[in-house]
Amino acid sequence: MKKYFAFALILIIVSCSPDNSKKPLTFGFGVDITTLNPMYSFSEIESNINELLFLSLVYHKWDSEKGEMSSEKILAKKITWNSDSSEVLIEIRDDCKWSDGKPLTTDDIVFSYDLCNDPELESSMFGYYTNFNLTKSGKLDIQKTFEIISKYVLKIKFRAGTHPNDLDLDIFILPKHVIEKIPKSELNRAKFNHAPVTSGAYKVKEWKRNQYLLLEKNKDSFLVNDKTIPLIMFKVIPDYNNRILQLKNGELDFLDYIESENVSEIKNDGKFNTESLEGRFYDYIGFLNNKDGKPHPLFGDVKVRKAIAYSLDRETVIEKFLFSTGDLASGPLTELFKSIIAKQLPAIPYNPDSARILLTSAGFKDKDNDGILEKDGYKFKFTLFLSSGNPKRIYAAQIFKENLKQVGIDMNVEVLEINTFMNKLFEKKLDAWMLGYGNSIPPNFKLTWYSDPQQAPMNFFNYKNYKVDSLVTTFENLTSSKKRNKILNQINSIIYKEQPCVFLYYLNNIVAINKRVKNYTVNSLNLFDRVWEWEIKE
Repeated sequence: MKKYFAFALILIIVSCSPDNSKKPLTFGFGVDITTLNPMYSFSEIESNINELLFLSLVYHKWDSEKGEMSSEKILAKKITWNSDSSEVLIEIRDDCKWSDGKPLTTDDIVFSYDLCNDPELESSMFGYYTNFNLTKSGKLDIQKTFEIISKYVLKIKFRAGTHPNDLDLDIFILPKHVIEKIPKSELNRAKFNHAPVTSGAYKVKEWKRNQYLLLEKNKDSFLVNDKTIPLIMFKVIPDYNNRILQLKNGELDFLDYIESENVSEIKNDGKFNTESLEGRFYDYIGFLNNKDGKPHPLFGDVKVRKAIAYSLDRETVIEKFLFSTGDLASGPLTELFKSIIAKQLPAIPYNPDSARILLTSAGFKDKDNDGILEKDGYKFKFTLFLSSGNPKRIYAAQIFKENLKQVGIDMNVEVLEINTFMNKLFEKKLDAWMLGYGNSIPPNFKLTWYSDPQQAPMNFFNYKNYKVDSLVTTFENLTSSKKRNKILNQINSIIYKEQPCVFLYYLNNIVAINKRVKNYTVNSLNLFDRVWEWEIKE
């Protein structure tokens, strides 16, 4: 479940090669990652890199044509569910070692589940494992849930009335013998986060912050062979034009989010294959719907939130700054999920007149004719916060600032350093912000739209709708895909009507891969999939 939630900071990563003679497989991105600890990985790229460094019990594949996912064993050697899926017996491989030589055992598995579901640690995976036996604080009840039969055999017992499946077995396994020595209060800044002990097909060779991350093949891994690419580099190149230049001159083998103005040029070059990945991600403007136990004075009214949606000229942003590589968004269920969506909801159009009507009906008027609306003595002024490292969002925010000015709303734009931004977001100290989000695969609306913050760590909006809560609970107790999909569509429709945030645009990703790279797989689930099976042929 770890990599399908992709909190869409949409970090894009990559610069100087330490040894060009080795010709590593080189990926280019715009900003550096923040951690190599899966517990604190919130971006798509970090999750994709974690796939290379850490084993999980199961692995997932994406069928782009059907919009569906399938699972297969990776660390698990054998998985046996009982008749009602309330228990599962797992036998893991006995030939897996950590990069420090210690064996990987079932102790590591139980420890990882316990760690990632500890509310004190604020892990990116907290809240996923709702089918497990939990304490009142949301922490896993280890005694009720796990039975370690041997170093390589484990039984998991699930909470009564739930319907678990292979997604509940999806967690990056972490080394107990290393992390248990780190105090909880120090874990989010521990040395392990940038120099981890790993178990996957690759291990960390060198990480120079804001320059490059270099991985080397783990020769002890059962996943690799003589054809496995020995070195992989992730280079940090902040400037987009510089990334394109390095792609064309052969310094990069892989570059994503190619802008449409460069696509024809790259295709005609003859040295690259290009792939277009459908939008799993969307950008949005978020609002704190409830504050201090009552509706937010500005954003607590659905009329206001809809008015803001009508006020924004998103089409111009898509055309001028996304170069037509995005589509207008209407709700949290993106176009990627072909097998789920019953009917695509229409995006709210750019219509300032409709915005003015809604704002008037919500009680906002420009009483002193200064161009800014007011209500109950308060001016309609607010600050939109953004994280650093994404110039397109900053450009878009400036356009939206002018859009809102036309309907009487004074919006200031402030850019925060990314860690500061994320901390304030989790602490619910931001009234309005602009960010991206990546849907988990399959969709898990509980993480974002459920009202209980213990079970919905990504509900930064303080959104509360008890009909949605009821549907989410019903969803969890269904096994029929048809019935589950119906519930997802119902939730999608409610979110669309209430607009707890403004859904801006779904982001498509055009990827270029040098033709010297063979047997590659890229898809919307995993930007660089099973890289240990890729090959390089000059």
